[in-house]
Amino acid sequence: MPTPDALDVHVVYFDRNRDGTFTRAEIQKALEELGFSRLTAAVVAPVLALALPADVAAARRIRHADSGSFDRDGRFDDTAFEDWFRRTDRDGDGGLGRWELLVGSWRLADSPTALVASVGELQLVYTLLAEDGGLTRQAIREFLDGELFRRIMAERAEIGRAHV
Repeated sequence: MPTPDALDVHVVYFDRNRDGTFTRAEIQKALEELGFSRLTAAVVAPVLALALPADVAAARRIRHADSGSFDRDGRFDDTAFEDWFRRTDRDGDGGLGRWELLVGSWRLADSPTALVASVGELQLVYTLLAEDGGLTRQAIREFLDGELFRRIMAERAEIGRAHV
């Protein structure tokens, strides 16, 4: 079986039972495992369940509009990410604040739905990973390239082995 590309890891993380569909419960569990409180996950999960196609394969085909960081084959495109980050880091401090994320999302969204999804996703990432009032380049990269999801899945597997 081929190694999953970044977009696969990014999308499939939310399909907890790997049946090819997203449910509100799966999305909520995934958000909790990312580090969101139960309350936040319970509020956000239904919104994501409505915004995402229910089918993982359909979600997989959606271009990640908030940064343009995936190529047509779902691979993380480092050059596109760096270009987006450079344009979005308006104050040049090497991090992105909420306002910069909003502007960065606005510039790439190709529809109102894409804009809402993009802004929502990046604001969730900001809430989860921001340090000292901003998101670092590395934090955003790890979220987009799938490393954050891989790390969480590895930690979850390690915890599971520890309880056997």
